[in-house]
Amino acid sequence: MIICLGPFCVPCWPIFFMLLQPFWKLLPETWRTAITKFWDEKIYPSLIHPWFSRLPEKVQKFMTIGLKKRKDNTNSCSSNKNGKVVCDGDTCRMVYDDENVTSTGSVGVDAKKTDTGSSSVEKFKTGTMIQLKDDDEYHRVVQTQSSYDGVFLFFTGEWCAKCKPLIPVFEQLAGINKNCLFCLIDVSEVPDAEEAHEVVALPHFLELKTGEHFVGAYEDKLRELVEMK
Repeated sequence: MIICLGPFCVPCWPIFFMLLQPFWKLLPETWRTAITKFWDEKIYPSLIHPWFSRLPEKVQKFMTIGLKKRKDNTNSCSSNKNGKVVCDGDTCRMVYDDENVTSTGSVGVDAKKTDTGSSSVEKFKTGTMIQLKDDDEYHRVVQTQSSYDGVFLFFTGEWCAKCKPLIPVFEQLAGINKNCLFCLIDVSEVPDAEEAHEVVALPHFLELKTGEHFVGAYEDKLRELVEMK
């Protein structure tokens, strides 16, 4: 179910968890640890995962917008074409070739959030709006951000009726500001970006280099955000 409140839309699922978060933080740390362990070991595997895994992939992504993505627990590590899994105890994380790995097997603090300055990373064409297709393209944007005067991210989704009227405006701004990068991001296709910037409602606009952002279908605010670069 989707709720549209004025200029923005949001799925109900994240709202439920956001309302519970203040109460969760009031619990003692030992209680939270015990509840989390019970959920991970008993509730999720037996009651949630069996039916959730049968849903179409797009439905799964929609239902988890704004929530931290679950990672499968495993004590073994394997590699694939996009990178490798680095494990530390029962926690595993995907690490790409351009990321730093600490001795404990975790990703370095600045692995995905700062520009690596690597000349081998291909830059995106400016002067036109770019629609990011996957997480890899998002990481390329982060890695090459210093190459542009500004990097503007427009988080949207197929179900977001409030987003659609602003896409032509965003595209127009991309044509005017030819030294800036304008990226359209479908949150169901680029979950790393959604999680990194804690997107829980759409449309969500962000200037990556400064961190300036706002939520809602406000054309005037979008133009002001671009002018602030």
